[in-house]
Parts: sequence; structure tokens; C-alpha cells
Amino acid sequence: MNRAGKEKRMSLAPTVTPPFQLRKPLPIAFLLIFGLVGCAGLKSEYGSFTTIKYPEKTEQDEILLTTSRPNQAYKEIGVIKVEAKSRTPLEQINSELLKKAREAGADGVIEIQYSGGNRHVGMVGGEPIVFASRRYCQGTAIVFVEKK
Repeated sequence: MNRAGKEKRMSLAPTVTPPFQLRKPLPIAFLLIFGLVGCAGLKSEYGSFTTIKYPEKTEQDEILLTTSRPNQAYKEIGVIKVEAKSRTPLEQINSELLKKAREAGADGVIEIQYSGGNRHVGMVGGEPIVFASRRYCQGTAIVFVEKK
């Protein structure tokens, strides 16, 4: 009892006080962490158009990379897609195309299309931040048809 003769009840529930206050750095920290997790390096995939398994090519085999179609007769065997960070050099993207083409047994990758790599500036928590898109590349894997 207290001096006025009334019972004072103590709360048994713990009082929780946060060890820090949330301020502007949280959105920036969140975006930095999200950006590191969401911006993995090169990703590539090959999708085959056929059930035929072509033998893999070696480093010594010449592989054609072009944005157009060759004059020589060819057969389309699949599609190769590459996704990369916005600052990835074109040479590195082409190197990944070559790697996938060799694995698929392709003589070349034609009608290659490149897109992305744009930057956009926005505001988060009153702070300016740059959002960079990813770069994409896609081409058709081919094998040349020998004339009989």
C-alpha cells in the first residue's frame, strides 16, 4: 500500500524499449542489402528446340556470334539467354554466350539482341538513389548444315 492507503499494483509485463530508433538510414541499408542479394552476376540458360544432343565444342572450335543471319545453310537448335548486372561489359556477356553455345554443341549464335542497362534516379526516405536495370541478351543457337 502507498501513503494514501491505496494498493499500488505493479505490472508484471516487461517494458520493451527498442535499442535504437528507426531513421532514414534504414531504407538505404535495406536497399543496399536487397541490391546485393538481388543483383547476382551473370545468369544464363539454354533451351533446346530438338531432342538431338549435339557434341560439345572445344575452346579451339570457332563459334559464330552475330546479330544477323548467316548466308550459309543452318538449322536452329535452341535459344540462349544471358542476364547480367547493368555494368557488365559486353565482352563478358558475349563470353557467356560462347560458353553456352559450346555446351549446346552449336556452331553459332545468330540474331543476337541486347537490351537493358538503363539507370533511373529516384528518392527513398528523402535521399537520392540510383536504380540500375539489368542487361539482357538473347540469341538463337544454330548448327550449320553441310551441303550434300
